[in-house]
Amino acid sequence: MKPFAAALTIRKNPSPFSLHTLFLLLAFMAFAQMAFSQSGGNYTSKADGNWTSTSTWNPSSNFPATTGSSYGAIVVQNNVTAPTLDLQIGSLTISAGKTLTVNGNFSISNGTTVNVSGTLHITGNATLNATLNILPGGKVVVDGSVTVVNSTYLNVGTNAAPGNPAKYADLVIQGDLISKSSGDITVNQNGRVAIFGNVKNDNSGGTLITINNGGQVYVDKNVALVGGGDKIVNNNTKNPWGLYVNGSTTVDGANGSTASSNNANQATLIATNDPFWQWVNGNANTPLPIKLAIFKVSSIDNSGISLTWTTTTEINFDKFIIEHSTNGIDFESIGEQKSLANNTSTITTYTFIHTTPMVGRNYYRLKSVDLDTKYEYSAIIQGEYTGGKAITLYPNPTADRYINLSINFAPSEGDHVSIFDMYGTLLQQNTITELDNQIDFTNNLKPGTYIMKYTSTTGNNHILRFVVR
Repeated sequence: MKPFAAALTIRKNPSPFSLHTLFLLLAFMAFAQMAFSQSGGNYTSKADGNWTSTSTWNPSSNFPATTGSSYGAIVVQNNVTAPTLDLQIGSLTISAGKTLTVNGNFSISNGTTVNVSGTLHITGNATLNATLNILPGGKVVVDGSVTVVNSTYLNVGTNAAPGNPAKYADLVIQGDLISKSSGDITVNQNGRVAIFGNVKNDNSGGTLITINNGGQVYVDKNVALVGGGDKIVNNNTKNPWGLYVNGSTTVDGANGSTASSNNANQATLIATNDPFWQWVNGNANTPLPIKLAIFKVSSIDNSGISLTWTTTTEINFDKFIIEHSTNGIDFESIGEQKSLANNTSTITTYTFIHTTPMVGRNYYRLKSVDLDTKYEYSAIIQGEYTGGKAITLYPNPTADRYINLSINFAPSEGDHVSIFDMYGTLLQQNTITELDNQIDFTNNLKPGTYIMKYTSTTGNNHILRFVVR
């Protein structure tokens, strides 16, 4: 005990050097503590607010670094909004019922573990070079793409039944799911995944996508794995299949690459697994639930150009807007067609006749509008109209100080119209440069009948009558 007591003995008259040394030591310790709290340490949110506000966190002397932090633990138990995050911490936990919104990109590395029991919303892209676990009741929404790097870093759900009431682990990716350097993905029994882009990887190979029994995955576009040894393993061996790909599935067959045959398409999903489809379709910014199989020009004759299109699926769908263009760039609406088969996956055929096509090449596209006003465009088709050149005046009779003139051919330079009264007196002339023209009366035309003469430098001349009331 004596040596210990001696170690605690403090001189009554310390030298100036000893005081100076003690001061430096205390200053260093204070600086180290401050640095630790700024760069890492443990933080727990105590109020709704911004990530970079000290009032959001406990301890309140600082806030967790948004990039390159030391190891520690961060617990989000309030609704917090953050800028771009590049986390290199021990762990990030998002508590049940709470939301962390990242307004930018989100990346984790260096042994970080992220556990989501609440909601993580990322407005940019996510890069996972460390573990992200989405737990039952948790949801991750990524407005951009997700890249998984190097290992099994993306885990959705656990191997437990969803329960009653059901409790799922959800992942929604608006962009692509990308595997880089053999990054792997596992979807467990109570996991649900909706990917509205593609699933793809680099050529390093070894990508493993595992969907365990009960897990459910929907891919709206294509699956294309190009590396040797890539595998898609779907342990759902019967309906519901668990893996639904609306596009194509391609896995390089070299070096043991395989793709599970236990998969189906969107139509099968709608017909056989309505609860999962309703979840997929209920997510914000979901692509329109319509499958357009055919869109073509079916006939061209003196009555106009007939368009035909066929759908195989229409869910929560409102209408088609038929659009026309004379140059393939600038389109305008020429008609609408309401859905004839909403909330079905049957084959439905539509027909529309454009009675006033332009002489020459005409372009068409469909604007498909959902019940919540979301929309998308079809591919552009074209048809060549060889019917007679026509001019239309409307409204006729007119009660206004103008009349509209529409032509179904491209006007030549110098084309113009002349307006005469019934005595042959020239009242005005107007140059024609568009397919649709409003002819304003420069004189106050009295009620009566008038003559309009269309004169073209190509000899395409027309005479029409109109009435002013």
